[in-house]
Amino acid sequence: MAKLPATAKLIGISDSQPKFSLGGVSVSVRPTNSVKLAQIGKKELGLGLIKPYLCKTLPLTTETSSLHGALLHWYAEECFKGAGEPRAEFCFVVDVFAQKIFAAPGNFSQRRKLLAASCQEIADRWQSIRARLVADEAARQKGLR
Repeated sequence: MAKLPATAKLIGISDSQPKFSLGGVSVSVRPTNSVKLAQIGKKELGLGLIKPYLCKTLPLTTETSSLHGALLHWYAEECFKGAGEPRAEFCFVVDVFAQKIFAAPGNFSQRRKLLAASCQEIADRWQSIRARLVADEAARQKGLR
């Protein structure tokens, strides 16, 4: 967060946030704070988001943090319209247990394609997986009777 100027304003965000539809999957991003900062030569404020990552046994790597950051920046563009100009360098993923802070990557187009393709893969397979789970549960219930 050392990249943030002292004039940046950190603002808490309500827990009730819209989900982000990506490749047919509803993704819950849920950042906890926004970053707003005046931009030199621009009327619109710069906007970033902050999201904690809470996993003790699987710390973020350079690539996984870049994917999380790219998703966070994309979410800012899609779900915070009118709140300021979304800036990747102001979007941070905080690995709480590893005590590391990662900024979203400046080059995010390939990562966005990967995220969208992954969500599309989930959407394509979800019906068959759900049908199998329902069938397994019905068989289990039948066996208990």
